[in-house]
Amino acid sequence: MILDFFYVFFTGPSGITLNGTFGGNAGKFAPPGTAIVSQGLYVHRGLGIIDGLKPNAEDVESIYYADCPFSNINYPNYPSYPNPNPLGGSGSATVSYANCVVGNQILGRGRATGTTIADNSGESTTYVIQNAVFFDDEWPDAPTSSGRVTPLVSQPTFHREFQTDIVVFADGVLPVSRSRSGADILPYLFAHHYTHEAGIKFLRRWTSFKLDSEIRALRRKFLVALRDTFGIGLVQPDDWNDTPLHAQIDLGRGNTVVPYEVNHLSNQRALLKVLPDNNVEQPGLDSRLHEGGFRLLVGNSGIDTSAQHLPFGSFILQGVYVIENGSTGNIEISFRSKFPMITDPWSTVTAVQELHNPALGDGEARITIAEPSPTPMGQKINIRGNFGFRGP
Repeated sequence: MILDFFYVFFTGPSGITLNGTFGGNAGKFAPPGTAIVSQGLYVHRGLGIIDGLKPNAEDVESIYYADCPFSNINYPNYPSYPNPNPLGGSGSATVSYANCVVGNQILGRGRATGTTIADNSGESTTYVIQNAVFFDDEWPDAPTSSGRVTPLVSQPTFHREFQTDIVVFADGVLPVSRSRSGADILPYLFAHHYTHEAGIKFLRRWTSFKLDSEIRALRRKFLVALRDTFGIGLVQPDDWNDTPLHAQIDLGRGNTVVPYEVNHLSNQRALLKVLPDNNVEQPGLDSRLHEGGFRLLVGNSGIDTSAQHLPFGSFILQGVYVIENGSTGNIEISFRSKFPMITDPWSTVTAVQELHNPALGDGEARITIAEPSPTPMGQKINIRGNFGFRGP
């Protein structure tokens, strides 16, 4: 069980312009409802007894602070959420994230990232909060005693949302300068995606989509979803049936649909798998996470959907994940964006995606893609998230 205490500043109905740490010299506007967490404390109750981290069963405490403000993205009246409804929906969803720097005297420094989804059906509101703490430092030898001693804590019974969870992570460095990477604009660097032929080669090499007809059907399915699910009137799937698979489809005003593959230098991988019996399987260091498919990238003028206007830099994706070297070989997972991925003023975005695997069933991905960090070798990717599956 984790206790969470923090101080937070919420912007009011008129919003506020931030300067300095979160706004720079020019300033950045924080919309209403933006949360700024100055400092907080995680108390991991009972963690001290795990692997002898604290043999006397102490609580493990971690101090954290926000790496950037936490903005809220509202998705009003999407017909597909929470249930497909061709007449439109009366509800809405609000998606936010947590992106904090964490410090602990035993575990070292790390990062806490997570996703918050508030689903308003029009009659009631439900909340889903998913958070994970990653420590970058090596796990040192556990001390024999330190700090405050607490008795063993009885853990409450939690009902897991998913049968199987897969924690995913990306921290690779792309050898591009900040001025040429779009790091101040997009959470995905320009070098993060290979496009055109690379996306088609990915599908043929790593996935079950081998034939042109299969890839063409996947592209058409994506275009139909853009038109019918997301309500983008500029998309006319029948007009592009014969367009070459590797070609870019221009919707006008800078909006494009193109096949893509994630650059392997991003170092996307699966860290661990939580099984239905609560046992944990560690895939190993060679469990790379491949990703590719088709993407809509919103151009400078933005694009209108049936529910809202999507600003420049927004994404909608559909494709396939492939996890190498799973317990039964490569694991192929199909996915599609559940909501458009809208970049906030701090170049951070939350990806919520619908997943499917024949053995694992339907599920949902919740991934936080934070602004890349500059290093002497280039821009360091900062992606952390979870794939959850409800069972076949």
